[in-house]
Amino acid sequence: MNIKFKNSIKRGLLVTILTSVTIVNAQVGIGTNTPDASAALEVRSTTKGLLLPRLTNAQINTISNPAEGLIIYCIDCAPKGVYVYDGISFKSLLDNTAVDNSPSALVLSQIGNEADNPDVVNSVVTVAQLGMITPALLGIVASNQTDYQNYIDSNPDNFSVPATTSEVQAMINAVNGFGQVTGAGGAIWLDRNLGASRVATSTSDADAYGDLYQWGRNTDGHQSRTSNTATGPVASGNEGSNFIIGSNNWLNAKDNTRWNGTTKGIHDPCPSGFRVPTSAEWLTERDAWSTQDADGGFSSPLKLPITGFRASSTGEVRSFIRRGFYWSSIQSGNSGPEALELIEGVNFSQIANPLFASGQPVRCIKE
Repeated sequence: MNIKFKNSIKRGLLVTILTSVTIVNAQVGIGTNTPDASAALEVRSTTKGLLLPRLTNAQINTISNPAEGLIIYCIDCAPKGVYVYDGISFKSLLDNTAVDNSPSALVLSQIGNEADNPDVVNSVVTVAQLGMITPALLGIVASNQTDYQNYIDSNPDNFSVPATTSEVQAMINAVNGFGQVTGAGGAIWLDRNLGASRVATSTSDADAYGDLYQWGRNTDGHQSRTSNTATGPVASGNEGSNFIIGSNNWLNAKDNTRWNGTTKGIHDPCPSGFRVPTSAEWLTERDAWSTQDADGGFSSPLKLPITGFRASSTGEVRSFIRRGFYWSSIQSGNSGPEALELIEGVNFSQIANPLFASGQPVRCIKE
């Protein structure tokens, strides 16, 4: 290539650049030779737009020391769209909501991105990650992890971006093969306790016992039968994932509204579309049983096992072979929270008042 030809190419490139980008008194114009005097940068086009950096929720989380005013487009946030950093967090231009960096939101975003069509991104979501999603998902089975991943890859149309809790719950239901049952009066219930891996086969079926919740708490890790303990009571927000022991109430300031009747609040551990039942709803079920005891509860469509409980004094899991409780969302004045009490072999059951800090099972009813 001779020198004249090289120079000709260089001049052509320079002309191309100058005709597309014009700098006037430290102003930059793209597609214009006369950028507006008030603009440091003006882009003009009648056929094309301005494309911002497109990041996932997780990628936004990795930006180090973002400058105030930094603009990005989030492809899997809720809502999806343009976000601006205001010095504290990235806020949506649509509704001013901040990017949700909670573990739950990040897992839902991951699942939404994995459910692509065509299947380019294979799902690697783990059962541990599914356990981070709130409201709590029901019936996660560790041995089904590969099946959950395969379902996401095979059913992209079943998931939004980000995925929703109801979509993920539907996946778990489909893989596990469990769902809902109709109780007395047409009420719809989940067919097993929160944390249980299957429908009970007897009143003493350990695989159907599920988790043990302190009254008014969400799924935060404390409900595991082997979770760590901490001495309380504690202020709301300081409980972490510990089972709080040493007091009748795990809270230092009594709060009767955390599970609030038929109004589902942010502390309700049931999956989307379900809530903790009221004591009246429990009595409606009990009154329809063939016998109003633990045997009647198991013979009913709900298949209730006697799960044992966790002591508020020590955190020890204790097993009452003949007696058990199921939380309601009702708190009755000075008597404490209400629960359905079952007694095996005796034609008797009632609404009783376990301690706030005791650990009892939860069975969810449809909202």
